[in-house]
Amino acid sequence: MNQKPATPPVAWIETTASLEALAPRWKAARRLAVDTEANGFHAYRPRTCLIQVAWEEAGGARCVLVDPLALGGRLGPLAERLEDPGQEKILHGADNDVRLLARDCDVSLRGLVDTQICARLAGFARTGLVPLAAALLDARLSKAGQRLDWARRPLDRRAMDYAASDAMLLLPLREALVSRLRAMGRWAWAEEECRLLEKVRMGPEKPVDPYQLASRLKGAGALDGQARRVLLALVAWREEQARAIDRPAHFLVEPRTLLNLARQRPRSFEALSRAGLPPQACRRWGSRLLELIRDPPPPPPRLPRPARAPRPEIPAPRLEALKALRRRKAEELGLEEGTVLPTAVLREVAREPAGSPADLLARGMRQWQVGVLGKAILALGDDLSGT
Repeated sequence: MNQKPATPPVAWIETTASLEALAPRWKAARRLAVDTEANGFHAYRPRTCLIQVAWEEAGGARCVLVDPLALGGRLGPLAERLEDPGQEKILHGADNDVRLLARDCDVSLRGLVDTQICARLAGFARTGLVPLAAALLDARLSKAGQRLDWARRPLDRRAMDYAASDAMLLLPLREALVSRLRAMGRWAWAEEECRLLEKVRMGPEKPVDPYQLASRLKGAGALDGQARRVLLALVAWREEQARAIDRPAHFLVEPRTLLNLARQRPRSFEALSRAGLPPQACRRWGSRLLELIRDPPPPPPRLPRPARAPRPEIPAPRLEALKALRRRKAEELGLEEGTVLPTAVLREVAREPAGSPADLLARGMRQWQVGVLGKAILALGDDLSGT
């Protein structure tokens, strides 16, 4: 029978003094389990709102919830622990955690062990925390807290317990997965992937392109000229307003309603409501929306696309030979094809013949991927020549 993980004793940390008091215990721990919560469902620009830290000590497992908002993103001794490559930090699906910690808290995470990467390399098809907890630990996790507004204070006990349970579960999950990988001779693969993941960072914030945003709306391509102009105006307004009030764009007007407004071009508050605009949105933004619908501004200029240097075409025989090789190796290893070699990397390898393992690395392959596929790729030789 699945068991719900026991809720550990949880302390709320919001002062530098509290961080300092915990520093010796964190330093003495063999490894730290770390999770973060952001307010992505409630903000235009998500930020790190909570950091959960769990560890084992003589009296059992412990967990604390660190409030980076109260600390102004200054994590003091916790940052020192997170940046120590000699102490493991266990996270799950850490791509976003690594990026947000670097941007919001100026922390360069080191010593990462990502249990999702471990699960993928161990051959699990479902690598989310919920299915892995059930399969490996016979534990039942709730995901009811995923859409909570983690920036709100105070957090209630249910939210705190939810946050702590994921971090606590990472400790035994790491043990189960790393043991499997070591037995399979794949632990070095996971280490390489985790070291690379430590380097990811947020890219520069790109300017809003109303044309691109509008093109993503299902049905936008069928609009006539004037309706398309209205839609562009509404999309641009929604992004600007969402940024100003720090709310997700869909919080203002849902995509389906945007399309209805562009198609129907209502002329009154009643018509706005019939098009699907909720009463609160009508009261708050109805006048401005009617103005934009009645007299949309000229469409903004299209943003220039980045210039790309011409590249060699990918010979079809080479591409197909590599796909077949990847398929066979994935079946042999019991892994997803994209794990054995991502399609983007496969295409780079197919574009031009490689003469050495160094060439394969330069095209984006990992060391472990070169180890399992490199000789076979290089041996294909003339089969990849496209002739």
